[in-house]
Amino acid sequence: MTNYLAFATSILLASIAAYFSVIGLSTIFAGAFWSVIVMGGALEVAKLVTAAWLHLNWNEISRAFRYYLTLAVVVLMLITSLGIFGFLSKAHIDSQTIAADNSIEVKLLNDQLVRQEKIIEYVDTQFEILDNASQEWITKGYISRALEERGRQKDDRERLRAQQEEAAEQIAQILLRRTELERESVRQTAKIGPIKYVADMVYGPDGEDRIDDAARLLILLIIFVFDPVAVLLLIASSKMMSSNRPLNTSVRTADKGYVAVPTDNIDDSFNVESAQRAQRERDLLKKREIFPI
Repeated sequence: MTNYLAFATSILLASIAAYFSVIGLSTIFAGAFWSVIVMGGALEVAKLVTAAWLHLNWNEISRAFRYYLTLAVVVLMLITSLGIFGFLSKAHIDSQTIAADNSIEVKLLNDQLVRQEKIIEYVDTQFEILDNASQEWITKGYISRALEERGRQKDDRERLRAQQEEAAEQIAQILLRRTELERESVRQTAKIGPIKYVADMVYGPDGEDRIDDAARLLILLIIFVFDPVAVLLLIASSKMMSSNRPLNTSVRTADKGYVAVPTDNIDDSFNVESAQRAQRERDLLKKREIFPI
């Protein structure tokens, strides 16, 4: 039962490793997506079959053939590991890219916010100039001239007010977009948070600047045990299952001419009793030799 469980586990591990490897290889060679998937899938199946067959027939094939198939299995395992490495690396780079893109966009929004605030400051300054011009006539006692000046300023005030409202609306939109990006940045930071802890644990105070190195180290550890464990477990389980097959009792041996019978079906109780009786007789003979009657 354990052998069959090990065999099923090896197939499951190999299938998962093949999936990630094929997706990773198709990402590396994006120009031939489906071709790489078909080729990678065929190579994964061939690797498992070759590994099991080679182990079961190791002593029955020539040395050159044996070494070539061994090298082929090792190379295919390396290809699988490279595909997994490409898949996991792309996932890590994508998460880092999203965070970097958000940071760049937030910086651009901050620059736009500064420009809109300067527009509002300029409009406020123009309103202050217009107000001072009217106030100057009022100070001199020319109320009517002040009212005329106010009337001439009507178009300018409306233009400035429109600019002020547009700038205020732009500021509101910029703040809203910046808030969304900051929330997204917090979510992305939470996603890559575990790898930050790994970097801190491995590299200490420099962990914040070596997140990529920590991710690369973790990926290497994963691929070191992923596909090799699947292949070795498949080899071991297939060997055990083949060695546990029952003997065929209907086949005579070529040189002896008798039927092979499983040892579990032999009743050796008679032989045990005979051996015990013979031992007792030998002990009795020794006693007679030492103490003759």
